[in-house]
Amino acid sequence: MTKQLRFDKRGVGRSTGDALTGGFDDETADAEAALRDLAAVIDGPLVVLGHSVGGTIAVRLAVRHPVAGVVLLATPAQRFRQVARWQTDRIAATLPGPSWLAPRLFTAAQRRGWRSIERSTGDTVRGVL
Repeated sequence: MTKQLRFDKRGVGRSTGDALTGGFDDETADAEAALRDLAAVIDGPLVVLGHSVGGTIAVRLAVRHPVAGVVLLATPAQRFRQVARWQTDRIAATLPGPSWLAPRLFTAAQRRGWRSIERSTGDTVRGVL
């Protein structure tokens, strides 16, 4: 019988906490704790699966802990800035109204968001990209 553990960000489902108060390092730490707990009850190889940004965390786990494999689902293979721009372009193309205005507004908001990130010195930055 295959044993598995599935979890999401803090505050999702029956978990406690708030995903908006943590950052990427916190999510990785949570995943590491879950992996350690699973390794304590499973005698055999462990495979880590990550979806979207969870794929990036799965790769971090594989580098830091002995796992038999890593499965990545819909994990970007480009820098986040490129992915965010691509997503913005796809969303803007589906919006009703003047087609020339939406991409410009999204692009301007992204530029402001990136400037905020680049000026930040803290571990977590909240904003719109």
